[in-house]
Amino acid sequence: MRVRRLIGPICVVAGSLSLIPVGAAHAAPVELTASLTGAAEVSPNVGDPDGSGSASVTVDSVTNQVCWNISYAAIDTPTVAHIHVGAAGTNGGVVVNFTPSLTGSSPFAGCTTVTNTLATQILANPAGYYVNVHTSPHPGGAVRGQLGNSVPVEVPEVPWGPLLPVSAVAVGALLIVVQRSRRLPRALGS
Repeated sequence: MRVRRLIGPICVVAGSLSLIPVGAAHAAPVELTASLTGAAEVSPNVGDPDGSGSASVTVDSVTNQVCWNISYAAIDTPTVAHIHVGAAGTNGGVVVNFTPSLTGSSPFAGCTTVTNTLATQILANPAGYYVNVHTSPHPGGAVRGQLGNSVPVEVPEVPWGPLLPVSAVAVGALLIVVQRSRRLPRALGS
C-alpha cells in the first residue's frame, strides 16, 4: 500500500535546527521622520535660532538596521549627530550615533546595526526618541526634532510569499522548499 504524505510549505536551513515558515509575516521596516529646529533644543542647550532641517530614519527590527538621511539649513557644519532617548522637553542619552556618516554638507546619510531590543523600543515609542545635530557653536545641539510619523516601508513580495530576511539564512546554507501537494520522493516517504 502506498502512503501519500502532504507537507505544508516549510523552509529548512541546513546546519540549523530552525524551521522558518515560507511566507511567514515579519515586521516591515518603518520610516520615522522628524522636523528639526533650534527652538526644539531643551535647556541648558541653546539651539541655533535660525537652524532647521529634517530627518528620515528607517528602523528595521528584523535586520536591526537603523538608516538615516538628515538635511539641515542655516547651521554651521555639524560635528556630531545622534538619536537620543528622551521625550519632548527632556534631554537624554545617545542611543544611535550618526557621526561616521557626516560629510560636512547637507544631506548626510548612513546605516548602522543596533540591538533588536533598541530597534523594537524605538518602533514601540518613536516620540520617546529625538534626532539631535550638534555644531561647534552649539555643542549641546543646534537643531533637534522628535521622531514620529511612522510609515511602513514596502517589502517586495514574490508569488509564493514575502522574501525571507537575509539574516535568517547563513551564507552557503542549503534551502529546501517543499511545496504543498507535492509528493515526497520515494526515498523520503512512502
